Amino acid sequence: MKTKSKIEELFDAGVRLSVEEHAEQEKKKVGILRAGNTGISAINAKGEVEVAGKCHRQTMLRLLGIAAEDADYSRELMFDSGRGNEDLWYSVLSRSYKDGVILREEEVPIQWMTANGTPVSGRPDLVLCDHDKKPVLGLELKLICSFWTARAILQGEPKTMHLMQAAHYSWKLGVPFELWYTSRVDWPVMGWAAKHLPKPGEPGSEHIEVDDKGEPRKVVPFKLGFVLTTDEEGFIHYSVVGREAEQATKSIVSIQRIKDYYEFVAGMAESKTLGPRPQNLGPTGEKVSWSFCSYCPLKSTCDAHESDFDTWLQAAKGVVPKAE
Repeated sequence: MKTKSKIEELFDAGVRLSVEEHAEQEKKKVGILRAGNTGISAINAKGEVEVAGKCHRQTMLRLLGIAAEDADYSRELMFDSGRGNEDLWYSVLSRSYKDGVILREEEVPIQWMTANGTPVSGRPDLVLCDHDKKPVLGLELKLICSFWTARAILQGEPKTMHLMQAAHYSWKLGVPFELWYTSRVDWPVMGWAAKHLPKPGEPGSEHIEVDDKGEPRKVVPFKLGFVLTTDEEGFIHYSVVGREAEQATKSIVSIQRIKDYYEFVAGMAESKTLGPRPQNLGPTGEKVSWSFCSYCPLKSTCDAHESDFDTWLQAAKGVVPKAE
């Protein structure tokens, strides 16, 4: 058995305490839907509800105060780095932004009500304001923690759920939003991965270091942003910062679809409706090769009890997050 050093024990204890503190804070938010769980919902040609983005079943359980996602302590390192990324962005921008003040999270919350009176709240990462603290521009900040995410971003394709979240904040604050990705490490590129990256001279290739043969050697640290705009029908369009001259890409995300998602989730428990499995879709609606359900701790519960809401709910309450 491995013997932990004093520092390891202290660090692990600190992580556990942080997770426990978060769990205590969550108890105060029972009955509130969160913008961090943003998804979209629409009715298809058959008159059926379709959902994409954050699983509506997990969102409903969170509304009811039921922990349905793994509290995997090893992944806390990654989540913590994401929070640290927001702190670093604030540290940098607060030095250079002179047109007003920058507000963060609890300083500039959003809140609204669904038709049945269920509150929806959220805390944007950073919002640039004028000197009177009136919001001017919002920023949704994401840390890149995988090579495949780095590849997608370099190719000009944001994550769909990130678009949904940024659009939600933009809608409720009434200001434009930008979605910024930051990669703070070197991503080594092996032969099999090179074909998935932008070619030399293509947009995004400026962040790829090549060897003497001109072959990709690594993706160097970079930041890349997306400007979000909303058309007359409420659909979100995105374009890479610095490439605004190119035609913006229309996404499947719309303000109405976000609203419909929350209206649907708010009524699930009362109507005892689980709805369909969530779809994992790219920003323009293409199907992603893997399913959210494959990695969900509720998969076996949904597989066994999907046809009976009450039985499913009781089984879901028994899903205990990991604590090791």
